Amino acid sequence: MYRRVSILLRKHFVSVLILCAGLVLLSSTLKAADPAKGKALFQQDCASCHNVHKKLTGPALKGVEERWSDKKLLHQWIHNSAAVLATGDVYANNLFNEYNKLAMTPFPNLSEEDIDNILAYIAVEGAKEPGGAKPEAGAAGAGAAKESGDNSLLF
Repeated sequence: MYRRVSILLRKHFVSVLILCAGLVLLSSTLKAADPAKGKALFQQDCASCHNVHKKLTGPALKGVEERWSDKKLLHQWIHNSAAVLATGDVYANNLFNEYNKLAMTPFPNLSEEDIDNILAYIAVEGAKEPGGAKPEAGAAGAGAAKESGDNSLLF
C-alpha cells in the first residue's frame, strides 16, 4: 500500500512540477504592453491620420480593440489592410467604404509588441477625457473642458 501511494505522489509531483515550469516559461515570454513606447510609436506612425477621440483621415481609435472581432485580425489590418480587405472581412470592408475607400497605410515594420504597445497607449488615452481635461463641477468647468482641444502631433 505504501508503495502505491509513493508512486502516485511521484506521478503527481512530476506533473505539478512540469506545469509550474511551463507557467514560469510562459510568463517570462509574455510582456505587458508599454503605453509610453506606444505613445512614441503612435505619434510617429499613426497621428497623421488618427486621433484617439475624434475622426481625422481615419477613425477615432478609442475602443478600437472592442470593435474588431479578433485581435489577430486587427494586427493583420495594421500590418497590411489591403490583405485583410481581400479576405472579405465584413467589418474591414465597411470601414474601408466608410472612409471613401481610402486604404490605411501598411505598417509591416511594426512588430506584434509594437502594435500591442500602441493599443495600450490608445486604451490609456481613451480612458481620459478628450483633450486631456478632467471634468470639473459647475458650468465654468464644463466650458473650460470644451475649449481645450486635442493638440495631437500631426505630420
